[in-house]
Amino acid sequence: MTESRKGFLALSPRFLWLALLLLVMLLAGACATHPMTKRSGFLQDYDRLKQDPQDPSVMFWERPGVDWKRYKRLMLDPVEVRIDPTKAERELTRQEMKKLADTLRQITIDTLKQSYPVVDKPAPDVLRVRAAITDLVPVMPVANITSVVLVGLPMDLGRAGIEVRFSDSLTGRLLAEMTDVKIGSPITLDMGWTRWGQIEDAFEDWAEELKDALDEVHGKKK
Repeated sequence: MTESRKGFLALSPRFLWLALLLLVMLLAGACATHPMTKRSGFLQDYDRLKQDPQDPSVMFWERPGVDWKRYKRLMLDPVEVRIDPTKAERELTRQEMKKLADTLRQITIDTLKQSYPVVDKPAPDVLRVRAAITDLVPVMPVANITSVVLVGLPMDLGRAGIEVRFSDSLTGRLLAEMTDVKIGSPITLDMGWTRWGQIEDAFEDWAEELKDALDEVHGKKK
């Protein structure tokens, strides 16, 4: 190293890598909190959605005065996929998209069924949930092998976005709408080695978040 190198360039290679790692993690965190901007047409009114102050990635609208405690069971419609595979950011097949839609629904059922039984007929205590996958970017495992060698972390994290409608199963009255987008985490190293590992991890997070929201309105402690 010559004396003429100053400032950032004067840092040792070790500190340069540490700085790069920090930058990657900060960028990943920042991207993960961006609200969804795409509109698939699945929701009734996007303009009334507001950013959730507790989770900046979530855009949400709720009808005033809803008695959420009355809903003790769920109807889960088949998950729609509102992505044109020819316009996807990375090559997707219709078979992949259908499998992921089925996976999201099944993960949700498995997560909720013990506390909130899933039924197939309307009733006064049944909340109807309709969801659409509106964004999918699978992980590129080969890219992560390279990034782990270079910087110690997977940098290709994948992304998934959904839109959800909640309504009264008997009357069909719309009660709430939301959108969310999740980006994979560089911390979950094992999820970066498969095409859909991070996406399925996001599905599990959504199912848990729905259960937590229902538990909260029913006064159930974690």
